[in-house]
Amino acid sequence: MSKLFLIAGHTVQDQLKRRSFYVLLALALFFVLTLRSCYDASYTVNGQQLSGVSVAWHASLLAFQLIASGMLMLSVLLATPVFTTDQQDGSMVLYLSRPVSRSQYLFGRLLGVWLLLSVFMLTLHGTVFLIAWQKSGGMIPGYIAASLLCSVNLLFAITLSSLFSLFMPGFQAATLSLIVIVVGFISDGGQQLLNSQLVKAALSGADTDASWWRLLYPKLYILQNYAVTVINGDEFHSFGPVHPLVNVVLYCAALLFLLRCIFTRRDV
Repeated sequence: MSKLFLIAGHTVQDQLKRRSFYVLLALALFFVLTLRSCYDASYTVNGQQLSGVSVAWHASLLAFQLIASGMLMLSVLLATPVFTTDQQDGSMVLYLSRPVSRSQYLFGRLLGVWLLLSVFMLTLHGTVFLIAWQKSGGMIPGYIAASLLCSVNLLFAITLSSLFSLFMPGFQAATLSLIVIVVGFISDGGQQLLNSQLVKAALSGADTDASWWRLLYPKLYILQNYAVTVINGDEFHSFGPVHPLVNVVLYCAALLFLLRCIFTRRDV
């Protein structure tokens, strides 16, 4: 277990040595800080001016969704080249020449990327949390817990892109991973829209049941929406045989198992 965390620590150090990571972090923080103008603006809905607390609430929910979605794409971009780069520069052989099993190396690398990106996302969400607290004078309960829930989505994106990177070039692996994620967002987002009361009334009896593959597809979008309900306290409505958190965790476990089986039998 100590070797696993040691490799994870080295992975974090390797990622932190890249200038691109700090550029992305600076851009993300700049984007979050620009949202401060949303808290200072005044908004009028149906002739009534919204209070500062209400503006801060809705702006924080929007920022939460944008950060969580953006981190999914960033996870794919950072995780895809990890094993390919290690194999090209000889780092993989260097690790495996020591008393380290392939499983320890594999899971250590994945754990390091996941921890780094989870802390990255938590930092961005925490920044929004503090800005909303400063502007409105009130805390948003569940905001940090919701961020931790979305880190499960990051693990899925990391394992999926890492698996694809074993069979195809980095650009193709990243593109295919993003396609899988985007299809899920479009499918589940469209199904959630169809299940809304307004659309149901407009369609007046049209069949809005989801097909079987959409019920079994990775529920990244639904899990992200579930995280939002943790923040706002709304009732959570989902579709499918299992809870979205269980769905994504099972997919992560299956991908990790498949990744381990393939990597341990692969020539280095």
